[in-house]
Amino acid sequence: MDRTHNTSEASARVIATIGVLLFVMAGCAPAATDGAAIDDSDLRRSCGNGTCNSRESCSTCPVDCGSCTDSGSPASDSGSAPVDSGSAPVDSGGAETCVGVAVPAGSFGQSFVNGYPAGTTFCFAAGVYRMTAPVLARSFDRYIGAPGAILDGGGVASQAIYGYGGATGQHDVTVRGLVIRAFAGPGGAVKTGWTWTVERNEIAYNGQTGVQIGQNIVLRDNNIHHNALYGLTGGPGLATNMLIANNELAYNNTSGAMSGDGGGCKLVGSTLGLTGVTWRGNWVHHNTGPGIWHDGNVGPHDRSTPPNLIENNIVEGNSGPGIFIEISWAHVIRNNTVRGNQTYDPGRSCFWGSQIHNNNSQLVEIYGNTIEADGTNAICAVDTVRDDYAPFSTTVTGCSVHDNVIRMRGISSSGLVGSEFAPYDRGDMAWDHNTYYVGNLAGTYWVWSASSALNKDGWRALGQDATSTFTSW
Repeated sequence: MDRTHNTSEASARVIATIGVLLFVMAGCAPAATDGAAIDDSDLRRSCGNGTCNSRESCSTCPVDCGSCTDSGSPASDSGSAPVDSGSAPVDSGGAETCVGVAVPAGSFGQSFVNGYPAGTTFCFAAGVYRMTAPVLARSFDRYIGAPGAILDGGGVASQAIYGYGGATGQHDVTVRGLVIRAFAGPGGAVKTGWTWTVERNEIAYNGQTGVQIGQNIVLRDNNIHHNALYGLTGGPGLATNMLIANNELAYNNTSGAMSGDGGGCKLVGSTLGLTGVTWRGNWVHHNTGPGIWHDGNVGPHDRSTPPNLIENNIVEGNSGPGIFIEISWAHVIRNNTVRGNQTYDPGRSCFWGSQIHNNNSQLVEIYGNTIEADGTNAICAVDTVRDDYAPFSTTVTGCSVHDNVIRMRGISSSGLVGSEFAPYDRGDMAWDHNTYYVGNLAGTYWVWSASSALNKDGWRALGQDATSTFTSW
């Protein structure tokens, strides 16, 4: 049945360092072109007669490296996202040399920034820079840290560096190479305006959120961990074109908030919507709450606009759903490894969560993923009565699950639950060409609407997974 245009509002709901990821230099990536999100994962840095991948410096190449030059062409994908167009000299060892105004050791604040024109590059040497108040960036400013440069809010300053969106806001700002810690909030320790690049930072131990992002943002190669509420937030609404690539988001929500307000990330569309979002190559793990959470009118309402894209990520060990799409619209979720999430509610039904979880969302395509659910649920959709209204999605329809590897054992389910718009059929959610590994080939691992749990034969009798395979795990 076709319910593609049923819509409905929801109110927005809510770490030992593994290592700061090494980085793609600023001059590597060309400016984005209309309709194409930059995939910087294929950039390579040529070192002598060998190449390093984009996370390596020349010093880690397997061959002697006398000089570094960037090479390789970035791939493109659906959606539009900006990249940092700035460049900086690079020394022979592969480390960036900041050319600009040296920030005096010990402290950093607005009065120092205001002593220089907008568009200044501020260079931070190794050391601790204590802040008592946030710094409002100016358009085209660059804040560049050498290894060991630390901005410390002391639990007093609300934010480190912030800006606003819109025509009068601060745009084209770069924040790179800094440790940003102990900022009290509210909001993100870094709160962006539009068209910012935030890369190669460690953002940790902040009193609320690590990074709060806006429109036309590149967030890449950061280690965002042990923040009190979220690692990353965005929205509500008035935002599009976000590239979130090669970051680590881990051990966030140290406050332990479990009332729908905390986790690795939450992006909110609200009435204005949130489109053009790309997640690529991130490691999202061991957050208290969901790993990646898109809530409330996130994604385009039809397939004429490229869907939001979540690809090539590892999402594991989060206490809530690994990837959670709630009352939202078109997404492609592909080629991810999603395992060991939803640890807060093991052994409970699909209503409570799953590795990839769809709540009342439409036009969600899930394929090419590797899912492991040992005592938790694998891929679930929930169609339930909610007090939402246009422009929020109110039902599950137009969704597909295909070509995934899905492992389930213990008390574990996949399927669709709920009955608000029953009966359901493959027009609502179609399952095909999946490879299942299950603890018991006769087990009842599948659910459909209000029916009792089904074994594989009962599941296939519904027309689902007719071309899929089933093997013991």
